[in-house]
Amino acid sequence: MSSDLEDVQRQMDAERQRMSNAQTENEIYDGQIERLQKACDAVQDYFKLAKDFTGAVQHYDLGDSWRGDTRERFDSQLDQAGQDVSRYADGVLLAYRYLRDEITRLENKENDNRGLIGRASSALNNLSNWFQKLTNG
Repeated sequence: MSSDLEDVQRQMDAERQRMSNAQTENEIYDGQIERLQKACDAVQDYFKLAKDFTGAVQHYDLGDSWRGDTRERFDSQLDQAGQDVSRYADGVLLAYRYLRDEITRLENKENDNRGLIGRASSALNNLSNWFQKLTNG
């Protein structure tokens, strides 16, 4: 009987440890998610600025008041600037997507841990009931 009690106690300790580890991991994930969310917000702001600038450059029109080689060079440089900013905006958008993917990955890990905590809690409850039966029965 003593061996059974020790075995149940070890199993209960193991379940408590699993729950504690999962809770600690979730606290770490929460901090990481919070920092990543702040980064996402900042990146999203940069993306909006870049897109607004791209639109402004693409729709910039001097009209017909300026002609010749200087105008052609200016138009060419303006077009190049628009393309550069557009590539920058695409890169910022890609960074934003990577950050969102990482947030989703961490949230999924949190959800997995919540499931583990629930299962460990249930197992701990069952073991506790069995332990009480062994000690009182």
